[in-house]
Amino acid sequence: MTRSVAAGVAALLLATACTNPASGPPAATGSSSPRPSSKRAITRPKGVVVVVRATGGAATRMRRAEHDLKEVGLWSRLADHLYEVRVSVRPGRSDIPSDRHLADAYPSAVAKPGGFGSLCDIAFYPAAIAADLTRWRRYYSQGRAGRPPATLRQYWGSILAHELAHCLGNGKGERVADHWERIARDRLRHRRTNS
Repeated sequence: MTRSVAAGVAALLLATACTNPASGPPAATGSSSPRPSSKRAITRPKGVVVVVRATGGAATRMRRAEHDLKEVGLWSRLADHLYEVRVSVRPGRSDIPSDRHLADAYPSAVAKPGGFGSLCDIAFYPAAIAADLTRWRRYYSQGRAGRPPATLRQYWGSILAHELAHCLGNGKGERVADHWERIARDRLRHRRTNS
């Protein structure tokens, strides 16, 4: 057996032992041909798990917001440290909190295989979002806002960025969340005008 074949067999034995210890080592065949595809592949982490607890148009807007943040390169910076993002939607006007927030985020921990992971639990209030966007459109039509307001889709994306920033774990609160919201809004506007 040549030195390169021996090194390849040793690497294969080590990889199999690390990924599937119960199966035992593969039989050495003396051939450098690839293993049959029936063997289990090396497990790769899937990334953050996103659970959307909404239906209809709200679920569609939420998935689009996630997609849009990925497309403009912000999703990984805001969510890759998380194990799970849970998004719920509270659609009614009576669901709008007294502080008139458009959404709220609650960072915490969740049990996962092998330990704990960071969880970002986000609640969106679509009635508050629609009312706020209507207000900004009115300001713009009256000449009180410098540039046109975002589209509803851009608004959802920038709000999602804001709430994910609350789960960054840096303890800097609203100032940092507003910063990420502005970045998302600018990138989403630019993308829309150039796509």
